[in-house]
Parts: sequence; structure tokens; C-alpha cells
Amino acid sequence: MKPTWEKALAAIRARVTKENFDTYFAPLRFVDLSANTIELEVGDPFFRDWVQLHYKDLLEEAVGSAAGRPVELTLTVAAVRRTVTTAPQPSAEVRAAEPGDARQPQAAEPVNTFPLNPHYTFETYVVGPNNEMAGAACAAVGREPGQAFNPLFIYGGTGLGKTHLLHAVAHKILDKRPGSRIV
Repeated sequence: MKPTWEKALAAIRARVTKENFDTYFAPLRFVDLSANTIELEVGDPFFRDWVQLHYKDLLEEAVGSAAGRPVELTLTVAAVRRTVTTAPQPSAEVRAAEPGDARQPQAAEPVNTFPLNPHYTFETYVVGPNNEMAGAACAAVGREPGQAFNPLFIYGGTGLGKTHLLHAVAHKILDKRPGSRIV
């Protein structure tokens, strides 16, 4: 049934901007298409809720048209992978600590699953007279998160680069601090 999903994606691509397609539809992972349900997988609950709220009807319409029958959308969140931090080798005294001791290595927070567009970076952002300040403010936040422009508020019309800038900030933060959580 994957060809049906690919046909639906092609129809959606023709109806939305490239940026919206790359941000909200390309990250969706096809799981299953049954008699009346399409199941797609997303990286996190926030993304699931956003797609459900803003694009549920479009997805159901496109898949239904491609399948030749009405379908309902089910969005599931991918299992979150956990990593274990590698702590420096403990001394003999620490090795003798009891289980549960605060000095024992602990599991890290979940790895980022927010779907960042790899093309939305500061290097690919086109700066002009109308977005120069927004670009500079976002670059400052990327260099020093929580220090400059805290909080940062971005406002503007459709297609002016807000999503591009926010993804660029996230990429810069993750480059400098790979363990950071992006929400």
C-alpha cells in the first residue's frame, strides 16, 4: 500500500508550499494502510498534535483520493530511543558504592526526535533588508542560547523565513551542544 501513500504525498506536494511540505509532510513515516485507516509515524507528541490539528483533513482527503475510498488518519509517535552516558571510570572507592548510589552512571534524557529540516541552516538563509534584524537575533540565540534575546519572539507573514530561522537556531545549538533538547 506504500504506492498509495506516495501518490497521496505527490498530491499534497502540489497543494502546499515546498517549505510546508518539507517541514510537515516529508518527515511522516508510512506505517500501514488498512481498509479505512492510514497509520503514519511521527517523531514526537508535539509534532503529532501539530499535524493532527493543522493537516488531518488534507491528509485524509489526499490518501482517500489515492486509495479510492475514505480513510481516517492515525498518527503514532515513534518509540523514543535512550542512550547511556559514558562517565569517567570511577575510582575503586566508588566501585564499592551501593546500587542506586548517586555516584553511579545514569541514563541520559531521550535523544532529540524533533524533525529538523537539514536545509534550513544559517548558511542557506538569504538575508535582506527586511529580515536582517531577525537573522541577527536568531544567530545570537544560536551562539548563546538563553543569554541573548531570551525569550526570542518571531512574528511575520507566510513565507518570510520564520521556520527556516528557527530550524537554523536548533541546528546551531545542536552543533555546539549535541545533547541539547529541542522542543
